[in-house]
Amino acid sequence: MHITDCTAGDVDALSALERECIVCPWRREDILQAVDDDNVVFLKAETDGRLQGYAAARVLFDEAETYNVAVRQDCRRQGIGEALLRELIIRLKERGVKKMYLEVAVCNEPAYRLYGKLGFTVSYERKKYYGADSAYVMELSL
Repeated sequence: MHITDCTAGDVDALSALERECIVCPWRREDILQAVDDDNVVFLKAETDGRLQGYAAARVLFDEAETYNVAVRQDCRRQGIGEALLRELIIRLKERGVKKMYLEVAVCNEPAYRLYGKLGFTVSYERKKYYGADSAYVMELSL
C-alpha cells in the first residue's frame, strides 16, 4: 500500500468511492475543488494502482477539520484507515496544525474506536447531525 497526495486525475475514482462509502456524498465538482485547494490535505491509499481509501482535511491557521475518511468495503479492517489518518496527522503537523477536529456518527462504532485509538477525544455531541443520527465532535491535540 502506498499513501500519496490526490490529484485531479483521481477525482473520478474518489467520487466513486465517495458514493460507495458516504451517506451524503460530495459532488464530483466538490472533490475536484478540494483536491486543487492548497489548504486541503487530500491523501489516497493505493495498492497496484487500485484506490483503497482516502482521507482529507482542511487547514485553517493552526486547526484542521477532517472532511472525510473512506475505505472501500472490501478493504476494511486491514489498517488502511488508520494508516491514512496517521499520515494525515503527520502532514498536518508539518503545516503547523495544533488541533484537529472531526465528526463521527454516534452509531459508527468502528470509526469511533479508531479515532479513540489515535488519541481523539469527544468534545460534545451534535444531535441529529446526520439526519436522525447524532454525531460526536472529536478533537486531537497535535
